[in-house]
Amino acid sequence: PDVIIGLTACAGIFTKEIMSTMNKNCANMPIIFPLSNPTSRSECTAEEAQIATNGRAIFASGSPFPDVNFKGMTIVSSQCNNRFIFPGLALGAALGQTKKVTNSMINKAAEALVELLSIEDLEKRATFP
Repeated sequence: PDVIIGLTACAGIFTKEIMSTMNKNCANMPIIFPLSNPTSRSECTAEEAQIATNGRAIFASGSPFPDVNFKGMTIVSSQCNNRFIFPGLALGAALGQTKKVTNSMINKAAEALVELLSIEDLEKRATFP
């Protein structure tokens, strides 16, 4: 696969072998999202993902991890959780006095967030600004 998303709360389930094989078979950069919380239950760490993929992984996690310095390059370890979308979405819904938050609203919020990524963010492989 090109993408693995962890929601298992099973620490270490994304093994070096799995991520290395994924990297070997991906034409593009592998996307690795261990989203379980807390950090101690994450499927892998940012450093493990970058080492296993030779620094190619696009990484975002549910728990905070430090950025990874790999062969002289700093690779951002993004935290992918509700802190980016939900506060703005809730404020917009409250100000708009809407009674329902639709899938379309959530999609538009996600699209707006992507537009905030700078060239510098993308160069460091950040998934969020």
